[in-house]
Amino acid sequence: MKRNHIIIFTTLILMIIIPFNVLGQENGSTSHGEVVITKCYSGMMFRETPYANMRGTRELNKEDLEHIPHFKLDYDSQGRLIGLKYMLNGKLKPFANRFVRAPFIKINYLENKEVRTFYNELGHRTLVSGDVYKVIISYDDNGRKIGLKFYGINNEPIENDFAIASYQWQTNLDGTVIEKRYDIEGKLQRNRPGFGYYITKFHYNHRGFLCKMVNLGHSGVIPTTDEAGVVSTKINYDNHGRFTQWLNLDKNDQPIRGMSNIAEIKYIPSPYSGEQVATFIDQNLKPQTTNWGAHKVKYDFDSFGNEISRVFIGINGTSVNTNNGVGIIKSTWNNEGLYRVSRSYYNKDNQPVGIGQEKIHQFKTEFDIKGRPISTSSYNVSGQIVFDSSTGFAIEKIIYDEKGRLTERQFLNVKGKLVNHSTWEVARFEYNYIDANHLKSVKSFNSAGKLVNSNWDPKH
Repeated sequence: MKRNHIIIFTTLILMIIIPFNVLGQENGSTSHGEVVITKCYSGMMFRETPYANMRGTRELNKEDLEHIPHFKLDYDSQGRLIGLKYMLNGKLKPFANRFVRAPFIKINYLENKEVRTFYNELGHRTLVSGDVYKVIISYDDNGRKIGLKFYGINNEPIENDFAIASYQWQTNLDGTVIEKRYDIEGKLQRNRPGFGYYITKFHYNHRGFLCKMVNLGHSGVIPTTDEAGVVSTKINYDNHGRFTQWLNLDKNDQPIRGMSNIAEIKYIPSPYSGEQVATFIDQNLKPQTTNWGAHKVKYDFDSFGNEISRVFIGINGTSVNTNNGVGIIKSTWNNEGLYRVSRSYYNKDNQPVGIGQEKIHQFKTEFDIKGRPISTSSYNVSGQIVFDSSTGFAIEKIIYDEKGRLTERQFLNVKGKLVNHSTWEVARFEYNYIDANHLKSVKSFNSAGKLVNSNWDPKH
């Protein structure tokens, strides 16, 4: 192999292992494990695998931080990410998605291990991805990630809400990564609900961005079709590293509709953490209508960068009602922009509509005098609290102790009586603490008061 090729491959692997662009800006303490660099970003880069580092997109100036929700990333003297916070005007803001599961994540490094712990917007330790209390990522002696395991409060190995207990990774000389996922019994698992990849090969470009992933099925040897005939997925980004394309490809590397009956999604990024527009394309690279009835989704935001409307557009470019009769989803937020107050449904003519069997028009959150959410209820167009059959309850109630810590989550019917969540099969969570911040236990009970285990994702 020529020397310049070796340099390219080595550089690519290092870009995957070491956080991108972590040098410079805001010098601090140089002690090991302490923050020496802080950077703030409007969003986080797309990651289909926890092998990829958490990296920000579109770096922000200090003057933007009071007005835009942002991710604050802290790095130590070795350029390693040691903390992530989602913030607005100096306060933690609720956030969770597939791979950034909490608004506050701490990362410690112990020999060849990386330990991640999670905190809620109140600053207290929390469970994520089901019952996950801690994540441990293992490295080899060359600094490459080789595996990940999930642990519960009692330090016991557990599965997350995707029925995955562990990941195994192999980094190849060309910078590609082979990923295997297993449940607690060691059975191979697909990557996530609604997506049919088993052993997966990840390709990264010269910037260290995931650009293609290939399904290698159960064998791990050859490209393999999933249930819809998809073999690989192509990913693209803009100059800020923001997600702009998802494209499903068949065995001939041609566009094909995936398990969700969509071949391609094109994104126009917003100035904030999500997209401004999402457009759906078929296997012939022509506009398509999704199974749920829209060709495009357009988003609008308030002055804090919070989504305030989601409008569905048809192939002809005009507003449409989706299959459930909804053309517009509107949201309102509290005065600080930290919490969503309501989410309401309207048709394309801006008339209130209800969805589902109970015709729910709105979900609305109530707050205590300290501005903390204490309940969220579902309402019909007439403003009456109604039962939501999709979740199994009408009201979710949140209770705090005198120290401001979350102590209970309850699911209630319209009369205020405990009922079981339709998926989790739990009516109440009880949180107990060792000290001011750390959990001792989280117990779950059904509506009869019996201690039960949560059923996080039975459809995986």
